[in-house]
Amino acid sequence: MRMKSLSGFNFGASLADIPNGMTLAEVGPKAYAPGLARDSGGETRTVANHAIVLSDGTPAYQTEIHWTNNNWDFKTLAVSAFKNGKWIMVYAHPSKDQSEANEIVKSLSLRLN
Repeated sequence: MRMKSLSGFNFGASLADIPNGMTLAEVGPKAYAPGLARDSGGETRTVANHAIVLSDGTPAYQTEIHWTNNNWDFKTLAVSAFKNGKWIMVYAHPSKDQSEANEIVKSLSLRLN
């Protein structure tokens, strides 16, 4: 699911199977980051990757990635969590002020079913 914030940057959410053998700490830098610039031949660099706890108590990881696409520089913030064998992620690509993007990605909350 992809959307655009009121201030104009793109953000979204995704649900996928957990990559085989990958830990929660690894999915942002090793599974998500490489795909950001893959098609353009750009490069990615993980700037931050640290454990957080979601508002519902679920362990998660917040990752900041800097990357290039066709000689343009981008920044992506992502929060990943694992639940019932699935990888849930909320991500944002802020252009300037990342405070709004930070609030969006940290809004992820999971309910028990």
